Amino acid sequence: MSKRRVLSLVCIGLFLWVGTLAYGAEDQSKLIEGAKKEGKVVYWAAGLTPDLAKAIEAGFKKRNGLPPNFEVLFVPSVTAETVSKATQEIKYKRVTVDILCGGMPEFFYDLKRAGELMRYDSPEYKFFPPVKGVSSEPGYWVATNALSPVIMWNPKFVKKNITSYNDLLDPEFKGMICSADPKKSESYLGDYMGLRKVLSKEFLMKLAKQGPIVWLTRGPDVLNKVVTGERPITFMGNNRNAYVASLEGASIKVCFPKEGITVRANNWPILAKAPHPNAAKLLIDYVHSEEGQRLIAEMSGYFIGRKGVPIPPKVREFTPPLTDINIIPMDWTTMTDADMKRARKEFIEIFGE
Repeated sequence: MSKRRVLSLVCIGLFLWVGTLAYGAEDQSKLIEGAKKEGKVVYWAAGLTPDLAKAIEAGFKKRNGLPPNFEVLFVPSVTAETVSKATQEIKYKRVTVDILCGGMPEFFYDLKRAGELMRYDSPEYKFFPPVKGVSSEPGYWVATNALSPVIMWNPKFVKKNITSYNDLLDPEFKGMICSADPKKSESYLGDYMGLRKVLSKEFLMKLAKQGPIVWLTRGPDVLNKVVTGERPITFMGNNRNAYVASLEGASIKVCFPKEGITVRANNWPILAKAPHPNAAKLLIDYVHSEEGQRLIAEMSGYFIGRKGVPIPPKVREFTPPLTDINIIPMDWTTMTDADMKRARKEFIEIFGE
């Protein structure tokens, strides 16, 4: 190939690259201008502390040059409540929320199939490699932040180390166990379905005899039982809750059992009829940026999906890199309501109402 031909191809490549940059900058400026006109963005999220939500708001507004009066409305919402409220708003065509955040991939896939999610392929998504067993649907959502239903215990009351689900069958632990409740939580029901891939029904029936097990709807209530020693062991706890409690001085340990564990991503899809679409896209970009991911890791102890963001040493005990744990492979795309009803029925048969 002649030097002139090579030079010509290089020039064309540079022209296209510069053009792409200009287009991206122009696109971003249009989103910002659109967001300023909208004046607001609304997201419902599970598991975000008020301090983290405030930090996200401050960073988001600063990054995009949004005015002080721009409203970032964060609404704390548990999974079941989010599913119910979003379903009603969509059904009656009165959508007030832009982004849903929670560990409910089966619900998000239902919305996607129904055409109720907006396709937005954030430029930040390319930094989120897929992880087997963790929900990701590029163009709609990635594994923004995630958590696991870990075994937790209070070492003041439990002197033995726990490395396996089988350790929970120790006669010494009878009457000491509490757990999040898969009967009442869509998220924990999905986790239970994952655990059934590595735990037999016979094991679960033996675990039930370690009771009465106290089943609780809210993760913070489970944590409180462990911290106070009222029920110092959990079957299904929450690793990021344990991390936050440790920052407040609580004595607590976690175990990612060797048999395997589910990793439930909190995904952040945008609704198709989002009332503030420009602002929603910008918020998605920020939350998935290196800065946004660092805030999530440091302030909340979640697993983060973005590669290259370091996990602080103080977080690692409760939230190690995903590559360091045995993740149960889950196909969240095929999970149906019928599957979940069967799992809930089985759970009740084993552990009771």
